[in-house]
Amino acid sequence: MLNSQPRVSDWLHLVRSDFIEMPGLCLTTPQAQRLWGLDLVVCEAVLEALVEAGFLRHTRDGFYCRAGDDTAPRPLVRPFVSR
Repeated sequence: MLNSQPRVSDWLHLVRSDFIEMPGLCLTTPQAQRLWGLDLVVCEAVLEALVEAGFLRHTRDGFYCRAGDDTAPRPLVRPFVSR
């Protein structure tokens, strides 16, 4: 029986492709989890593997951005402000 679950290598390819297709993309781990529908363990493994490969960088404020992209990380949505 074939396993229909994507492998980590499949996720690596997909995540890498999305960062290439969307210059300036910077995501936190929770944002990446929601974007690709990944659980925390797989998401962290994929992002860290891409950091170790030198494709992504992990910023001090928790964003994963494409290495060599000088674009400053920006939130995808404006933060909620209570009035």
